[in-house]
Amino acid sequence: CGVPTTNGSFATGDGIRFGKDIGATLVDMDKVQLHPTAFIDPKDPGAHTKYLGPEALRGSGGILLDQQGRRFVNELDLRSVVSKRILDHCEAYKMPDGTEYRPWSWCVLNNESQEKFGKPMLSFYRDQVGLFEAVEGTKGLAELIGCPEENIIETLKEYASAVDQMICQKTGKVVFPSRFCETDTSFILGRITPCIHYCMGGLEISSVGEVLTQAKSGA
Repeated sequence: CGVPTTNGSFATGDGIRFGKDIGATLVDMDKVQLHPTAFIDPKDPGAHTKYLGPEALRGSGGILLDQQGRRFVNELDLRSVVSKRILDHCEAYKMPDGTEYRPWSWCVLNNESQEKFGKPMLSFYRDQVGLFEAVEGTKGLAELIGCPEENIIETLKEYASAVDQMICQKTGKVVFPSRFCETDTSFILGRITPCIHYCMGGLEISSVGEVLTQAKSGA
């Protein structure tokens, strides 16, 4: 069924198609954005339309971990960079029938990043639609991820050191909205994968909002 999307089946581009039919100029229709964090719902992992994991999850301090419990990217880098890193680095999601789906990673928030994002909003993702799971401590984090606890402890120690030094030598990250460390006791985590989010092109318009035809745009 192709690359999943954050758009519903109702998003069929009718406005752009109507404009094209009457001679409007289209621009940048080949520019399609992948958003790095769309949720994989373990209850329906193959769903074509997925809930968006908003930028604020990482902007509040959430970190991305691979299947070994390691960080692998500057979470605040460009969407295109984060998406490519997930697709190139992470393992494919194992479907219930044993087949492989898409590369994916874990999005992890500790208590500080949960507070900064807003726990009332998080309750929607966690309690209402079940996309985040709560665990206690590094042991709980390792058990859900399926990796050695030593990996988690090392990852969080490295991140705490990067925060203190104000640079992560591994990823180049220099902005740290929240501080993680191995003594954190409360985590939530969800499964995310890059997903089609926006078509960046559309109808060419003038400075006063008029849709331009090919003749007026000089095409």
